[in-house]
Amino acid sequence: SAFADIYKAEIIDYTVEQIHERITDYRGGSNANSARQKFRSRLKRTLSSLSAPNAQPPLLADGEGGRPYALDVSLGDADTETGVTIGIDPAPIAKQVNINVSVGPLQFNGVDVDA
Repeated sequence: SAFADIYKAEIIDYTVEQIHERITDYRGGSNANSARQKFRSRLKRTLSSLSAPNAQPPLLADGEGGRPYALDVSLGDADTETGVTIGIDPAPIAKQVNINVSVGPLQFNGVDVDA
């Protein structure tokens, strides 16, 4: 339905907004493994805060009760880049959405959303 599509788009927009805030905080920081792991933890806390049972109602939820997001943070294509791949399941009416981000040392390079 049209409502479901609007709801899905709003959840995706809000989630990307929250992720963008974490990325902005990280941008320009160290790209050491320990810094990337701390960054990953911050992203995980953000995604968890949008998920059941932490959020009521949950914005991210797997219809089968599993974790409604996937997260990978690794060294990017260059030593100065951090690659971030996030998959989310907007609750409860959408298929998985993939968000790929490349964080460089000087700028936010953008977000690709595959819906």
